Amino acid sequence: MSMCNITVTGFASNPEVKDIGGNPITTISVAYKQNRKVDGQWVSETTWFTAEAGGSYGETLADKVQKGDYCIVSGQLNIRQGNNGKVYYNIRNASVETAPRGKTATAESDSGESPF
Repeated sequence: MSMCNITVTGFASNPEVKDIGGNPITTISVAYKQNRKVDGQWVSETTWFTAEAGGSYGETLADKVQKGDYCIVSGQLNIRQGNNGKVYYNIRNASVETAPRGKTATAESDSGESPF
C-alpha cells in the first residue's frame, strides 16, 4: 500500500474536537484558493481540505488554531467520492503550523525572517 503525503497552505476554520473511542480527534477545514485563466478570464476556485490530528497533539491544535489563521498543513492524503458525486479531501495525521496573527505566508517579520 502506498501513501501520498501532501502539504497545503490556506485559511483555517475553527477546530472541532470529537471523542472517538476515548481518543480526542481534532479536525479543521483549510481553504486552498487558486486563480487560473479559463478562456482568457480569471477564475477563482477554492478547494477545501479537512485535516485531522489525534491525541495530545490534536488537543494542542484545538487551542492553537482559530478561524481565519493562515496555516501550513502536512499529512497523509485520503481522497474519496461521496454518493452525491462530490470529492472529499482528507489529510490524516496532520501537522499544522500557523502564521503569527496578522501575517500571511508571504509576509516577513521586522527582522526579515519568514513568519514560519
